[in-house]
Amino acid sequence: MSIRTHFRQHLLLALPIMISQLSHISASVSDSVMVGWLGATPLAASALTNGILWPFLALGMGISYGMTPLVAAADAREDYTETTQVLKHSLLINMGYALIFGTALILAAPLLHYAGQAPSVATLAVPYFRIVAFSLFPFMLFQTFREYAEALSFTREAMYINVGCSLVNIVLNYLLIYGKLGCTPMGLSGAGWATLISRTLMGLSMMGYVFGAPKLRQRLVAFRLKDFVPSYLTKIIRIGLPAGLECSVDGLACTATMVMAGWVSVEAQAAHTIAGNLTSVSGVIIWGIGLSTTIRVGNQVGLRNVAALRTAGFVGFGLGAALALVATIVFLGGRSVLPGFYTDDSVVLGIASTLLIVVGIQQLSDSADGVGVCALRGIEDTAIPLMITLVSRCLLGIPLTYILCFVCGWGVEGLWWGLFMAKLIAGMTLFRRFDRKSREVVCD
Repeated sequence: MSIRTHFRQHLLLALPIMISQLSHISASVSDSVMVGWLGATPLAASALTNGILWPFLALGMGISYGMTPLVAAADAREDYTETTQVLKHSLLINMGYALIFGTALILAAPLLHYAGQAPSVATLAVPYFRIVAFSLFPFMLFQTFREYAEALSFTREAMYINVGCSLVNIVLNYLLIYGKLGCTPMGLSGAGWATLISRTLMGLSMMGYVFGAPKLRQRLVAFRLKDFVPSYLTKIIRIGLPAGLECSVDGLACTATMVMAGWVSVEAQAAHTIAGNLTSVSGVIIWGIGLSTTIRVGNQVGLRNVAALRTAGFVGFGLGAALALVATIVFLGGRSVLPGFYTDDSVVLGIASTLLIVVGIQQLSDSADGVGVCALRGIEDTAIPLMITLVSRCLLGIPLTYILCFVCGWGVEGLWWGLFMAKLIAGMTLFRRFDRKSREVVCD
């Protein structure tokens, strides 16, 4: 297979995933944009809630990735008994996670008052936190069936469901936040209800598609939620838990910087939220390339085609880098315009404009970091990438962000420079590891 063919097949697989990811993140963007026009305090409360919940969503999302390389490899062999077993056991793991952590988060909502934030921010955040925490249940249902379908290379349907439900979320945001068309204005809590309703539609729709579409239903061999086999649970958790912890550690670093931004000022936290919200858009596009890289590499593992395995991985790195360069140009060129979509507060706009310079510079390191983790996951290498992420974020990134922000006096801008350096080191390390590990697979 030529390099051009690899690029074409990679893009055909990645494009629906990227659109799906974009539509999913658009719900968060619409929340921030619409809540931002209520004022800096509601925007800060939204950032506090989503920042704390994100590591738990990321952990669950990463755990759901445990099935992807297994289903992709079995699909390449046309072993549909195996793919069905992986789906069944993944559903048990993922919904068990939602039950345990969703319940714990709902009960822990009052602890926001002890996060060192402005009292007005914490008070506003508590009810919103409870509503969004409950949406972990339908979110994990969606992730389970989405990862299964995408691992079988059926990526468009998840895209359609994501886009449709994201549009529902945006409409509900408008109606419930501002009280339009006879609805009671609910402010920040309205954004929470919009998220919960749209995620519930996503979960039910994705499950209905997997069980209802003939081309997927015929691949379900004796699907029954009984007779669980411990070896399947162990295999999925062995891949999914490190992947989940890696995503969660990354989210934890972002949460830590969000909390530290709140220690600077409400305006700094609002600007930090805007910068984070914008970079999440480019992040999910690159993450779509990463997920397709996992599937492409996993397919070649199943076929024992080790030369194509390496090519698929490096094509993923190349596509990620190309998209990162485009994002860099957009952020640097639009740094004075993009924050204006969120607020008209001159102080917040000034800080956000400065932060977007750092955001633009760090796009290439974000790409190497995200695609590197996914490429290694395709060859079922997750433990060492977890350690790389843990060291780069917790032992380097978080302390460095604190030092640059408060000790060196760089303010909220120092938080982003610290994250940039941590991701740069992680990205280079992960690239080198994929190069070495894929050679070891060739030797095997």
